Amino acid sequence: KLDSSIVFSIDEWMKSLFWKDAPEENVLEWALERVERCEDQIWSVSKSLLSRNCSVVLDLGFSKRSQRDKFRKLLTKAGFQTKVYFLDVDIEIRKKRVQKRNAEIKDDTNSVEVSDKTFDWMETYFEKPENTSSGFYEMDYGYELREEGCFNTALNSYSPLYNDMGTFIAYCD
Repeated sequence: KLDSSIVFSIDEWMKSLFWKDAPEENVLEWALERVERCEDQIWSVSKSLLSRNCSVVLDLGFSKRSQRDKFRKLLTKAGFQTKVYFLDVDIEIRKKRVQKRNAEIKDDTNSVEVSDKTFDWMETYFEKPENTSSGFYEMDYGYELREEGCFNTALNSYSPLYNDMGTFIAYCD
């Protein structure tokens, strides 16, 4: 149940712990090292919560297949089930959503502003989920955002778990 899940967002961790200290050059290399440290700590806390029957949501970007595989292996080894939710949204819609989010960022939030340059770079960096030879199946859920909620074209059903920004919203019975 989503309303009782603990959400770990890499943007929140990075902005809170490191972003003010970011160098002006070689930011990617600098950031990726810190992202990995955050992920290690998030996993440590998540594993403890999972062992206490708490659900967790790992909002870690999972931009690379190797990162997704790493967390699947960690979770499987620890005896937990994983689900990958992938929203395959048109680039123009995503760009508009990012621009809207950027415009709504307040100084007291943990949202990270995404420049056009960063957005364009991420388009080349991201590896879309697919069937893999690593022993794990990455499912494309084929969501369409509709007024009634998020429509899963693969399962032919609605999900109230995502709002029109592609993020989790409160779930009520």
